[in-house]
Amino acid sequence: MKNLPALLVMCKPLVVEGNTIIIGFDYPLIREKFDKTAGALELVTDTLRELSGTDCIVRTVTTSEYPMPIAREEFQALAAELGGVVRDE
Repeated sequence: MKNLPALLVMCKPLVVEGNTIIIGFDYPLIREKFDKTAGALELVTDTLRELSGTDCIVRTVTTSEYPMPIAREEFQALAAELGGVVRDE
């Protein structure tokens, strides 16, 4: 796994969904390389479990294909800042 450090430089944590940590890669080719590197996901998961003290899981995504969740309050604040209104229809 000598290429793992280089692959990890190419990713970023995006969000925590429950007990799942989503890490994103900007390029599908790099994500695929990480996903196919034997033991890489397990090592990252084990490391994050140890650091966080939780039983988390790690999932990889391609950043451009992952819709970032936004809290309703954040969305409303952004709308108000831009002079808009959020309505339920």
